[in-house]
Amino acid sequence: MTATLLPRAAGAKAGTTPTQAKESRRWRDPIAAELAFELGLSPLTMEHRLVEARLVMAKALAAMLARGAAKRAETYAEPVLRVLEGRDPPPDCDATWSLADSADAKEDVIESRYHRDPSIKNRQAYIDALREERRHTTALIDMLLDEQERAQRARS
Repeated sequence: MTATLLPRAAGAKAGTTPTQAKESRRWRDPIAAELAFELGLSPLTMEHRLVEARLVMAKALAAMLARGAAKRAETYAEPVLRVLEGRDPPPDCDATWSLADSADAKEDVIESRYHRDPSIKNRQAYIDALREERRHTTALIDMLLDEQERAQRARS
């Protein structure tokens, strides 16, 4: 068996082949690479922008909260929270509104029952009803926000 000598790549460590030098390059973020391709940027630039975006958002939210603009901070963070929670806006149709109305009515009835008899069973039913109402209300908010964003983009 004979050993073949391959030239070293520029900047490669002694004893490495060009292939080994390529494999030892810094790992790249695959998400940044995909976004970079979509946005026409280099992967390294996209990696830097992702880090910047995280830091800018955190600083902006902290500044808003420090200045008493909690509602603005909530509005600013809403699209990110929607993505993190995997919430897709439901369609604007009668069924969506009916489900929200039904959940609200059910919560009202169970709340009244809990106030008359604050037992553990009624408290748990009230908690469950509040959670269901919140899910439907959040869906309505997502639907309305989606419609508003589309309307604003259409005007631009």
